[in-house]
Formats: sequence, C-alpha cells, structure tokens
Amino acid sequence: MASDEPIPLTASDAENIRAVMAMMAIARSRVKRRHGNPAPFYIAAGEHLDRLRRDKPQAIWAEIVSTHCGISRRRAYELVALARGKSLAAIRAEKAASMRRSRAKHVVHKPQGAKNG
Repeated sequence: MASDEPIPLTASDAENIRAVMAMMAIARSRVKRRHGNPAPFYIAAGEHLDRLRRDKPQAIWAEIVSTHCGISRRRAYELVALARGKSLAAIRAEKAASMRRSRAKHVVHKPQGAKNG
C-alpha cells in the first residue's frame, strides 16, 4: 500500500504500536546486555501485533508494522507465532529451511571439468 496518504490509526492501534515498540526495545536491550530472558517481551510484542492485525487487510497491517513499528512483515508474523505458542526452536527451524531453499536456488554450478583459476 504505497500511497502518500497516511493510514488512519485508532486509539487502540496507537496503544498497540506503543506497546510493540516498548516490548521490542526491552527485549533488544536484554539481548544486547545479555541480561535476562528477552522471550517474554517478544511474546508480549507478538500479542500486541496480533491485536493490531485484527480486522485489517494484510497490506494495511504490513504497512502499519513497517512504518510505525520498524519491523518487517516476516518478523511481525514470527512474533505473532511466538505469542500463539509456537516454540522458538520451531520458528528457527522453519527459517533455516527457508534460507536453505533460497540459497539452493542461487547456487551457481560449474560445468563438469572446469578448472579453478
């Protein structure tokens, strides 16, 4: 949704955006300082993203997430999955499998008998 018009936000939307930003900041500071577990804050951010997502088309939600929360749509979906009870290990395994498939598409195969140099 790349229009120049801002997306109208309700008071509830603004509250959820503020909460997502706060939870992400706390989680990132815990990771950076290696102090405490950031997972509860990522889960809380996912819960607020899920509330923000209700009754909105995907394109509008993605625009709000990227513009106001500063995270990608993919990361937002990961946080929502975490909030809904999916394990971090499962999310990481899916991401790793996705990266392997993506990298496999871009591998350049050398012809048989080609020499290095």
